[in-house]
Amino acid sequence: MLKFGVFGYGMIADVHAEGLAHIDGAELIAVCGPREAGAREFAGKFGIEHVFTDPDHLLALDEIDGVLVDSPDSFHHDLVMRSAQAGKHIFCEKPLAVNVAEARAMYEAARQADLRTVVGFSSRWSTQVNNIRKLIEDDVIGEVVHVHTQSLNTGLVRSPQPSFTWRTDAKRSGTGILGDLGSHHIDLLHFLVGDITDVCADLKTFTPQVYDDAGTPHAHELDDDTIVLMQLENGAHGTMGLSRLGSVHSNYPVGRRHVMINGRKGGILFENGVGLLFRTDGESEPIEGEAPTVDKGHGGQLLAGATRQMQTFVDSVRENREITPTFTEGLKTQEVLHAVVESSKSRSWVAVERVG
Repeated sequence: MLKFGVFGYGMIADVHAEGLAHIDGAELIAVCGPREAGAREFAGKFGIEHVFTDPDHLLALDEIDGVLVDSPDSFHHDLVMRSAQAGKHIFCEKPLAVNVAEARAMYEAARQADLRTVVGFSSRWSTQVNNIRKLIEDDVIGEVVHVHTQSLNTGLVRSPQPSFTWRTDAKRSGTGILGDLGSHHIDLLHFLVGDITDVCADLKTFTPQVYDDAGTPHAHELDDDTIVLMQLENGAHGTMGLSRLGSVHSNYPVGRRHVMINGRKGGILFENGVGLLFRTDGESEPIEGEAPTVDKGHGGQLLAGATRQMQTFVDSVRENREITPTFTEGLKTQEVLHAVVESSKSRSWVAVERVG
């Protein structure tokens, strides 16, 4: 029996704990978070034996084989570095860190300790995404010439007083919508088409203030609307659009999700959970995969893939082998995020610097 601990008790930790509960030979035995009451409530829901507020107390449990780092982004580096020192295998939510220096240190610490790692790029576990990759690998759409991706939601426009959360707090998140949802698209393009090599970006902050539960305003300093031009290693180019001010398809649990890939022989559209293959003669056919989960909320939408994510982590630990996406893929995405930020600052094209 493999035993795991989790750092965090929010929505994504909830989804991962539920996914882990469906896997034979794996057990979640410890939770750690800053509020004991929150950790105890989470433990009660999932029958978890140990509750901690100090990460080192969780890591001191000899029976724990690995950990899930499901905390806000700013805590990833510290928790991963402590876990690596303790010799625990690591699943870490995306993005890997708040900046590229932290991500490189995390990657190196896990490599030096010979640990198995997995990063929570949830699209990797989508049946449709894997079927799309096979279509591209089998040359069904020919040489890819361009890609266009979007993630838009109403996070900062659905209320006259948008919420102050860790995702809108510069102290707890390295970037705004870029790191939160852009990291998914960057890894997805790496997985489907190839590495992003150069970017030209514009990061905007349209929402000046966000509000806590008491109605107190806080300055909002993170990007909430971002546009990126991209060059890919194989010669293709494309765009990425991200926004918390997007009302189109606000009826979906996570708003509008759109990926379009065109090649010389055909094209692929993956939009809001529906995949279509288009031929050059105009005909289209569905790409097999899970049915869209419009009515299940964000957590419900993630649950099917979460079990596969946790199975990947368990298999990686049990078989002592790397199964992507590892910290290598997490670092590659972080290096693109860094280039995007630098491009927006310099108002110019920036090459992605690779060291991982």
